[in-house]
Amino acid sequence: GDYDPRFSNEDMGVFRNPKTKEINITMRGSRSLTKVFSNETAKKDWIRNFRNMFLEEKGTPEYKNYADRIKTIQEQFPDSKIKLSGFSKGGGLAISLAEDLGLESKTFNPHINRNVYRNNGLSIIIIY
Repeated sequence: GDYDPRFSNEDMGVFRNPKTKEINITMRGSRSLTKVFSNETAKKDWIRNFRNMFLEEKGTPEYKNYADRIKTIQEQFPDSKIKLSGFSKGGGLAISLAEDLGLESKTFNPHINRNVYRNNGLSIIIIY
């Protein structure tokens, strides 16, 4: 699909194929751990990562922001099939959001708290 800058930002890429009516939304992983001490955004990523080892991500403002943005895309393109994907932190977000929004997800080495994960039957998790 074509990159859609209207819905994309540095954390979430949206790729839309008008012919097939498929929309692929991918969420990025954490910023480099080596930048934790020099980059405020990287520090926040890793604080969330450690928090999510023990707690659920779903109550966080970041999670709500992603969910709201995906719901806006669903409203704009109601006939489209939306799939989520991500790696590491982005994979964990993709799985949780797919569960809540009834979407498909494909993730690679997702960072997710396995104690709170529920499979909706639509998620594919690839761990290597």
